[in-house]
Amino acid sequence: MSVEAAQKLVAQALGLGDVGAIDGIGTLAEWDSLGHMHIVLALETQLGARLTPEDIVSITGVADVARKLGG
Repeated sequence: MSVEAAQKLVAQALGLGDVGAIDGIGTLAEWDSLGHMHIVLALETQLGARLTPEDIVSITGVADVARKLGG
């Protein structure tokens, strides 16, 4: 999966129109604790698998989502 797919997943999970490739916890007000769980759930749905607690806390930006998606 590409960074663009990760951007789309994050944007949809957070209810945003557009998310940049370098966006993350520090750049998006919507990426708070609840937003983070929305992203985790969307990612788990996309992957068809549960993330480990270590995986969940390691996701801090769009690039991390892309890596989890395999891109």
